[in-house]
Amino acid sequence: MGQVADNPRGAAMNNRDTRQAGHIDLHLKRENEELREELVQVYAILRNEAWQCPPEWKLPPGDRNVLAALVARPICSLEHLFAAGSPRGACSDGEMKVVKVRICRVRKSLKPHGLVIKTLYGIGYALEPESRERLQNWGKETT
Repeated sequence: MGQVADNPRGAAMNNRDTRQAGHIDLHLKRENEELREELVQVYAILRNEAWQCPPEWKLPPGDRNVLAALVARPICSLEHLFAAGSPRGACSDGEMKVVKVRICRVRKSLKPHGLVIKTLYGIGYALEPESRERLQNWGKETT
C-alpha cells in the first residue's frame, strides 16, 4: 500500500498524470463550449429564425419552427424537420411520428389561407411553390 508514497518516482508520475488529466479536462470543456455555440448556430439556420410565423396563427414553438424550416428550403427531409422542431438532435423512427403530427397541425393552420404542404414520399415535405412565396412575403404585403 505504501508503494507510491515510498517510491518518489511513482509519486512524480502520479502528479504528472494528474496535471495532464487537468489539461485534458480543460481542453474538453472548451471544446464542449465551442460545439454548443456551433449547435445553437446550426439550429438557428434549421429553424429559419429570420422568418416570423404570423402570431395570430398561435402555433406552438415546435410547429412554428417546422413551418419556418419549410419556408426556408424548397424541400425538407423528416430529419431536418425533426431537428428544426426539437432541440434534441438525432431522432429514432418512433420520433419521426412527431414530425408527421406537427405537419398535420401546420397543414390545418395553413388551409384557411389557401397554403399547402406537399408530401414527397421517400424524401420529406415541401410547401407548394406559390404557398412558399406567399409565406416568405407574408408580413411584407400589409406594410
